[in-house]
Amino acid sequence: MKASFSALSHASWGKEDSTYVSERACPVCSTDQTRAVEALPGLQFFTDHPDVSKQADVCQVQCRNCLTLFMNPAYSDRGFEVLFSEAGRSYGDGGGRHDEQIAWLDKNGLKNETFSYMDIGCYEGQFLAQLPVGRRFIGVDFDGPAIERAKKNYPGDEYLFLQGRFEEISLDEQVDVFTMFHVLEHLPDPVGVLRVLRDFSHEKTALVVEVPVLELGFTNDIHGFFSPQHLTHFSKHTLRQTFMQAGWRIAESQDAADYNGHRVIAYPDDHVGEITADFEDYSRLHAVRASLSQALIDAEKSISQFPAMSQIAIWGAGMHLEYILQRTTFFERFRDAEFLAVDSDQMKQGRTWRGIEIRSPDCLEEFDWAETGLLISSYGGQEKIYELAIARGIPASSIMKLYDRVTTY
Repeated sequence: MKASFSALSHASWGKEDSTYVSERACPVCSTDQTRAVEALPGLQFFTDHPDVSKQADVCQVQCRNCLTLFMNPAYSDRGFEVLFSEAGRSYGDGGGRHDEQIAWLDKNGLKNETFSYMDIGCYEGQFLAQLPVGRRFIGVDFDGPAIERAKKNYPGDEYLFLQGRFEEISLDEQVDVFTMFHVLEHLPDPVGVLRVLRDFSHEKTALVVEVPVLELGFTNDIHGFFSPQHLTHFSKHTLRQTFMQAGWRIAESQDAADYNGHRVIAYPDDHVGEITADFEDYSRLHAVRASLSQALIDAEKSISQFPAMSQIAIWGAGMHLEYILQRTTFFERFRDAEFLAVDSDQMKQGRTWRGIEIRSPDCLEEFDWAETGLLISSYGGQEKIYELAIARGIPASSIMKLYDRVTTY
């Protein structure tokens, strides 16, 4: 079937559902006094559905008591089920850094053949399987199919894979080392989850957590710091407050050198102190918001230089494309153009995003690039997509790039 271009549609897809989100108190101090930070009404989560709306109003707020930044209202179980049905790997570090993470555990004395390990947000168990030593490997994830694949791929008696909500883990043994790489920020009740892990610990248990933090939230990506997949947006101070409330003491910490990652090692601690606020977090928030404004200014400069085209193919039909619609004037500037999206994710192929057909990148060979432009809709993948487009014979003059530089995740 020949690929077809079509106009962007702002029509509502599927039936609106108010049960996707629900109000929450501050996840750290439990108060309900907040100030608004950012709102993205009608944010669409991936492809259209003829019967079920996949849009939600996404709002970020800041607690007036402890200054924690968080999403409110947050996604309900129903919201996660519907909105994130095409998100794939919703939790976890996305792979690719396991060697570095394991080397870091070794450097900090946390790699030992007598230790038991639990990886929270284990997905298909690859991190645990790459640990070269250990007595017991336990993986936990809410993604049922991923857990079933983990059980099939790693059937040995030393492996135990559990499916379910992290707050409701049931285990009849103590764990020596917990790992949570880019998971805590996704959870509606981070304190509750850490308290559950405390129940499975002994006095020398180590808890390793890595999250993005406000202090490292400067980026030229139009997404900015507030990802719609993150329910809590930590600063270093609010992260310490979270651990304290859950009965853990952060003993060591370090920032990643090349991406927004703050990694800590914590140990059980019975002392629960008074919740405090670091008022510098308010200034940090505005500095991070200023960096997003600059990213949008830079993106607009790029868009203003795109050549006039009546047909535009868009490579990338994920959340970045929704942010192009939400935060830039791209579709206003090309309001008379027709569009087609391509994506390597087979789950998206054959569907539509806001009425625009999504096909495999193979269809790009059908087009006359003297009359068609190619917009790259990706931040981290921009340069790789550009290389693939050139390799397919698409002239550089027809390729539209939003970013003049891309930093590592």
